[in-house]
Amino acid sequence: MKILLLFVLTLFSCTDEPARRITGDALRDELLNVREIKIVNFSISGQAACERCLRENIPITGLQIEVYASNDPMTTLASGIFNGLGPFSISNMKAAKDAELEINAMLYRGSIDASSAWLASAKIKVPEDDGEVVTVVLNF
Repeated sequence: MKILLLFVLTLFSCTDEPARRITGDALRDELLNVREIKIVNFSISGQAACERCLRENIPITGLQIEVYASNDPMTTLASGIFNGLGPFSISNMKAAKDAELEINAMLYRGSIDASSAWLASAKIKVPEDDGEVVTVVLNF
């Protein structure tokens, strides 16, 4: 029975993706087949767009941005407050390659007060290579 189980586990662990060595035992590592996650360094830049603000001449005090992983909205990866509609830039971001991130933004009208804020959000994908810049326009 143990040989059959070992054979079945070996079949499921055989993939073309490299396994990361975690136990030091080559056979056990291949059976676990832990895939390496590539962490990418990148930047996010963009600006906010608000047609109503321009049309009605509404004064914009600031733009608050928070970046989250889509699968973990309780953990803030980055945040910042920027003047007016932007532009904004967040550098030195690190996340898993091809992960989906969500940007939540608040556009403050007049005073910096949550009651005077409009909300917007956008989803972006982490690039495959280091040093890339992801651009986004937040529409309010």
